[in-house]
Amino acid sequence: MNIPGFLRRQQLLGREVTSRCKTIPWTSLLEEFQCCAEDEHIVENNCNELEVYGDVRPLVCEFSRAPYSHHILAVADSDGFIKLIDANKTGGSAFIKDWRAHSSAVFDVDWSENEPKLLTASGDQTSVLWDTVQCRSIRQFTGHQASIKSVNFGRQDPSELM
Repeated sequence: MNIPGFLRRQQLLGREVTSRCKTIPWTSLLEEFQCCAEDEHIVENNCNELEVYGDVRPLVCEFSRAPYSHHILAVADSDGFIKLIDANKTGGSAFIKDWRAHSSAVFDVDWSENEPKLLTASGDQTSVLWDTVQCRSIRQFTGHQASIKSVNFGRQDPSELM
């Protein structure tokens, strides 16, 4: 059984995945799940404008749903950075790019279905739509009175943001 493939399909389809009409129980997946040294991706904050003490912990990650880029993983951290990682590569070659997305922690990310766009939710009380190719903000959603904890592109209408 290819566990990473199963987990990837589970995320893409957003529902329980079956194999030959038989549900695969989560307990068996977890028992077989392993981490190897080559699977490790170090998440560091390389920004010169901040002094960082200790490790920067990722808060959320999600694979792209855009065609031909299902192997791209967005990782958001508690310092407001987004990092893109190529899951088909290992070590330093897996790193694609990173940028400062928010002035506070990024709590959630969601990829557009058909384009390399990423929606982020942050503790700085904003949500931002990003062009991940150019690492630039397309639109910023402001006016919230508290941290934004969750964001989603509409599954029926991708122009709808929730």
